[in-house]
Amino acid sequence: HALAHPARIDSGAAPLELTQLAALTFEVPDLERFACLKLAYAALDAGGSAPLALSAANEVAVAAFLAGRVGYLDIARGCADTLAQWSAREVESIDDAVAADATARRIARNALGLPPGAALTSLAA
Repeated sequence: HALAHPARIDSGAAPLELTQLAALTFEVPDLERFACLKLAYAALDAGGSAPLALSAANEVAVAAFLAGRVGYLDIARGCADTLAQWSAREVESIDDAVAADATARRIARNALGLPPGAALTSLAA
């Protein structure tokens, strides 16, 4: 939807009719069990570029996991280490966003013990 704004793209998928589904129940998530959700809340609380840094770190960590270079639990660890080293700053331009993305990816690679030139996706590539 965001890519086509203000127009809508016809995806061919039927609209979701929540009234036609079985009952939905919601519970408070266990933030210790879902460590990345806890990190997302922390990034939102920090504000500024922290959510961007978390997203970049997550992309690096997931790509490293899919490449067999780190374990599954290293995804949350790499993201947490990146946020722990991050000093949130405001993003006022696309250049700010690209620079923050590149910095977060470098921190994440370091945190995960990946070489600086690790073949992982990057906005700043």
